[in-house]
Amino acid sequence: MLPENSPYHGIKEGFTGQRIQVVPTPLTEKALTRPFTRTFFVNVAGYFPNAESHLRKRSSGSEELIVLLCTEGAGRIKIGRFTHQVHPGKLVMIPPYTPHTYGTSRTEPWTSWWGQTGGAILPI
Repeated sequence: MLPENSPYHGIKEGFTGQRIQVVPTPLTEKALTRPFTRTFFVNVAGYFPNAESHLRKRSSGSEELIVLLCTEGAGRIKIGRFTHQVHPGKLVMIPPYTPHTYGTSRTEPWTSWWGQTGGAILPI
């Protein structure tokens, strides 16, 4: 449980103007059988503009590598015992199965582009 004054608060998605693209499971399964894409492919990608109250907490991490790019505003990400400030131009990569929490600033909501990847080159 995060303390009340925590910088992390809010919702996973539902922001005005957001975009999310999910590659359907049959295409993901097919990608795993092809020489180039079986090693690395993006299976989910999104854009969250001015994502007020954005919060994501994964106590067991994600099966995929997560890549998040902040283009406006600010936020924080906690990986393990380390908390990092995120500002425009900062790219964050979270390895698979790594517990983490990230969220936007209460005063300067971030705009972020993000993706989740699959493939055989990712550590399991």
